Amino acid sequence: IEVSYTENRIRLLYDDKPSADTIAELKRYGFKGSPSNSAWQRMITNDSFWAVEHVTGIDLRKKETA
Repeated sequence: IEVSYTENRIRLLYDDKPSADTIAELKRYGFKGSPSNSAWQRMITNDSFWAVEHVTGIDLRKKETA
């Protein structure tokens, strides 16, 4: 997971292409594929942190305040 405040993007990076089910879930939560960044990304909003938690199980909001 990469949070780029300068580019206003949260990126989910995968070593390999995600499965069709994972891709469907990423799209459902507003992520778009970015071949140039080799990632799935979306703009940073309050909802984007919630989406990351639902897709990955990682709560980035806790990490930022810790």
